[in-house]
Amino acid sequence: RIPPAAGAVPWINAVHKSETFAIRGMAIRREISETEYHKIADDMLDAVLERLEELEDQTPGMEVEASGDGVIKVHLSGKGTWVLNKQTPSRQLWLSSPISGPVHF
Repeated sequence: RIPPAAGAVPWINAVHKSETFAIRGMAIRREISETEYHKIADDMLDAVLERLEELEDQTPGMEVEASGDGVIKVHLSGKGTWVLNKQTPSRQLWLSSPISGPVHF
């Protein structure tokens, strides 16, 4: 296994049934198992949730809800609701944004 380059975030680079590592502008992919995917995705969602909960305490009108099954919802008054969730079959994380639309990682 090749470690990620300095500053690379391997858990956010999990895409389409593969694990991607950024190495100086290059990417190396390999198939990952469902177990590996859940570990990577859950670690990422936990880190995102931790930071969102910190921001929630500092941001009036922000509500964060985590279902515990791989779905995080963030509602901002006057802006809308963002949803970040796991998509196991495609080994992706999906972000739905009321501003930019859907994004898949």
